[in-house]
Amino acid sequence: RIEHSLNKKEKEFVDNRRKDVLQSLKKLQIHCSENEVPNIALLGSGGGERAMVGLLGSLDQLQKAGLLDCVLYLSGVSGSTWCMASLYQEPDWSTKLETVKDKIIERLSGPAVSWGDAYDKLKKYYYEKDIFSLTDVWAAMFVTGYVKEIDEHTLSDQWDQKSKDPFPIYTVIDKKCKQSNDG
Repeated sequence: RIEHSLNKKEKEFVDNRRKDVLQSLKKLQIHCSENEVPNIALLGSGGGERAMVGLLGSLDQLQKAGLLDCVLYLSGVSGSTWCMASLYQEPDWSTKLETVKDKIIERLSGPAVSWGDAYDKLKKYYYEKDIFSLTDVWAAMFVTGYVKEIDEHTLSDQWDQKSKDPFPIYTVIDKKCKQSNDG
């Protein structure tokens, strides 16, 4: 979705999260009013598996320092979004980060997705998508090898979670914009 503002559900989510951030800031003796809660965002980099593990480590350290609950938004590109996708499979992951982190590390240390399963995912992409691209091949054949899973969750699955976690912002390429003649 390309918009210049949050939609109604996103706004409700952020408003609720902002209340949690305010309480966390007060615990840290940082005083501000409800109208002045800062928009604190953590932005993860790209870089494949390194970025995935790097974001997970950063979140772990923020939690240990008592700062994770102050983060309003969590965003990333490429490998960082792989970490985010794993985290947001768990409702309220930030309240049980150690357990979620251990599950992610165990999965990353385990066996890879078979080429047959990755190929089946690729065929599914091909037959279900309006626009099939090299990005789909990359995701099905290579990313599954890095993250060692085929994740069938959708972003809309997260709306039903009344979450205590930072608001996720997944960054993507708008293929339709790139393919339009409108420039």
